Amino acid sequence: NGKSFDVGIEMLGEFNPPKWATTNLMSPWYVNSDTVSLNNASTKAAQQKAQATLRGEGNMLKEVVIKDKKIVKESHNLNGPGEADQVFDEQDMLKAGKMTLGDLLKEKVKGFNIGPFLHVKIHKDRKEDESGVLQKRVSYRVNEKEMRLVIDGTDVDEIDNYGIEPFPKGRFEFIKHYLDYFSAEDIKGIEVMFNSAYNTAYGNNFLGNGIIFQDFEYPAKKDWAFVEITTRSGKGPWMMVTPGTYFYKPLPYTLPKDFYRPRYIVKNVASAMGTDLRSTIHWAPRVATDKDGKAIVSFFSADKPADYTVVLEGTDLNGGFGYSRQKIKVVKK
Repeated sequence: NGKSFDVGIEMLGEFNPPKWATTNLMSPWYVNSDTVSLNNASTKAAQQKAQATLRGEGNMLKEVVIKDKKIVKESHNLNGPGEADQVFDEQDMLKAGKMTLGDLLKEKVKGFNIGPFLHVKIHKDRKEDESGVLQKRVSYRVNEKEMRLVIDGTDVDEIDNYGIEPFPKGRFEFIKHYLDYFSAEDIKGIEVMFNSAYNTAYGNNFLGNGIIFQDFEYPAKKDWAFVEITTRSGKGPWMMVTPGTYFYKPLPYTLPKDFYRPRYIVKNVASAMGTDLRSTIHWAPRVATDKDGKAIVSFFSADKPADYTVVLEGTDLNGGFGYSRQKIKVVKK
């Protein structure tokens, strides 16, 4: 009724499609196994290529290398779409499922970890020419560079609300809050700017004259690693999750595609004889038998006489399965 309430939702029996192990022991049923036709086609193609070259019709082209890069849609990347040291797009997010942003960074981003850093503690009554005191702290980093989190173009460090406890632990916990809060379902993509070719634009845009939080200071010229997060909502770090809701993505409903088969009629049954060289002749995925277990399946053969292998598979919908394999001979009239 439009009211929020504190309740959890747990999905039981959520369907996941089976994962089949790949094997090279057997070719799929739809692969052309007629070696004679394959050899003939290969020989014919080589012959046509040789004739074209002899007539001067063939031109040797220079090698062309096609490069592609991942693009995060609606990203606020200051360098442009896909311009980053590492890019993880929407397909990567879909594969990650309900993984948290923190776990995503640990698994995907090279060099992401937690490490020690030094910061400057300043005195409340210090003068401009006074220096602060160096202290150690821990923070998220990419390799040796400290990480700054940018969500939908908003630098999380510029949200003046560490609030948990005085810096330095406050910043670590503040960033951790976002890493635990967002999941792969909330995110469209992740872009990592580590090297100067990519993090310079972010440094010029966000760092300015340095940052002071409470009694601790960051230098303006610090070399950071920026991680740009693009969320599905596009609302930045302020996205709110409604209590008592669950984001569920069922498998899409799909209709099976019909297997192609020629439609010969009496008038054209003998036209262009010798052109029908199909190796996989027929596939009928929906054959229902009568009360006596019988059904009629018809198909047009190819032009070449041969022995056809027929494979029958089925179920009685009560847990019983059946399988049969036999051969039929197609002869020339």
